[in-house]
Amino acid sequence: MIKKLVLILLIAPNFLFAQEKKKEEKFDTSYIKSFRNDITLKCYGSFKSDDITQYQGKNKILDYAINNPFTIGFGISYKWLNVLATVITPFPVDTYKKGQTNHFDFRFNIYGRSTVTDIWFQFYNGYYLANSNDASFNWNNPTVFYKRPDIRVASLGGVFYYNLNKKEFSYRASFSQTDRQIKSAGAPIVGVNWSAVGIRADSALLPSMIKTKFTPEQRVQDITAVTLGAGGGYAYTYVFKKNWFASLSGTIFLVAQTYQYVLQGNPAPRVQPGLNFNLLSRGAFGYNDDKNYYGLVFVADNIPLGTRNGDTFNYSFVTVRLMYAHRFSLKKS
Repeated sequence: MIKKLVLILLIAPNFLFAQEKKKEEKFDTSYIKSFRNDITLKCYGSFKSDDITQYQGKNKILDYAINNPFTIGFGISYKWLNVLATVITPFPVDTYKKGQTNHFDFRFNIYGRSTVTDIWFQFYNGYYLANSNDASFNWNNPTVFYKRPDIRVASLGGVFYYNLNKKEFSYRASFSQTDRQIKSAGAPIVGVNWSAVGIRADSALLPSMIKTKFTPEQRVQDITAVTLGAGGGYAYTYVFKKNWFASLSGTIFLVAQTYQYVLQGNPAPRVQPGLNFNLLSRGAFGYNDDKNYYGLVFVADNIPLGTRNGDTFNYSFVTVRLMYAHRFSLKKS
């Protein structure tokens, strides 16, 4: 299954490039103004969260998070091309309180007139327990968090959307800054998504101070989840005072998954199939005129990792960017 997902990820960009290089699709110019043939330069500040959670019923037992710095980056958009690169980490990371996180994060986006494609690969090593000071842990050390430098997470995945109202609604206006949404509009969206997530640790994810409260069957050490699904949702951009906008998109996918768990002290994997729901959302708020774009943009993904012995595992990540973009026309005046 993982080999098939990797093959899809390798083929998809080539197919989509071919589609985007065709002549621009028709759209209603009373709703959308295109700057596809302009060069759009951007700078942004970015924050990324990445969490592993475990619930027992409705009670959150674990909430592991990364110690990720605030970063500054630059980007460029032209026609189908949309490239962002992080180059600066302006503030030091408090490794004493939250530990050290080593990371590699790659995301590839194509915002077409009728389609949107995201592809990502992420690797994180080193987490801290964000809910260390919950009463059940008896941690009693508010100045630092319980650290797990041994926890490693690798995830590979992607999503493909089709915009069913491409003539009036533009994803590009909010997320690649190569359009401007002139009037409010929305669109039903359908799509597919795929992912492979692997979580590894040197001992049970349950902290040492509470793991004796749980049975050996609950002491999960490694998790692998492979997901393939299809679903739909809705996207809407509200335009007010001519250039201000608020955009929100949400999609629910019904996904088929295969889970594999390894318990502490027992290397034999437990494998189980399952059906679940995967929620993806993205949004933006800001100001967009013919030359400048100022916006707050977020993308969030929530990947269920199955349920074992009544405990539910979940993996989620959110990227938030504060973006400024300026367009340069290539037409001679």
